[in-house]
Amino acid sequence: MTKLNRITLLTGATLVAALLATAPARAEENKWSGTRAGEPTPKPKGVPAVLAKNLANFDDLDFRVYTGQQWQDLHKSHTKDVVVHWPDGHTTKGIEKHIEDLGYMWTFAPDNRIKEHPVRFGTADGE
Repeated sequence: MTKLNRITLLTGATLVAALLATAPARAEENKWSGTRAGEPTPKPKGVPAVLAKNLANFDDLDFRVYTGQQWQDLHKSHTKDVVVHWPDGHTTKGIEKHIEDLGYMWTFAPDNRIKEHPVRFGTADGE
C-alpha cells in the first residue's frame, strides 16, 4: 500500500468515526417522539409551527374524535362532500353517510381505538 493510499484510508476512517460519534447527539436533537392518547402533544425543536399545528390536530382527530366517536367534530378533517373509499371497494359520498357508516363499524369492531402515533414526520410547509 502506498503512502498516499494509507493517508486517504486513515483520513476516511477518521471522518467516518467522527460522523458516527456525533450521529446519536444529532438524532436526539431532532427526534420527533411519538404521541399517545391522553398525553399532551410534544413540541420538539425544529418543527415548523404550521406542521406542529397539523400534527396536534391529527392527534386530536384520532385520539378524541375518532376513538371517542365525537362525530360532531369530524368536520375538522372531512368536508361535507367527502368521498370515502372503503377497504371492501365500495364508495360513499358525504360526511353524514360517512358518520353513519362509522357508527356501524363501531358495532362490529368496538375496540378499534387509536392509542398512539408511534411515528411523526412532515415537511417544512406543514404537510
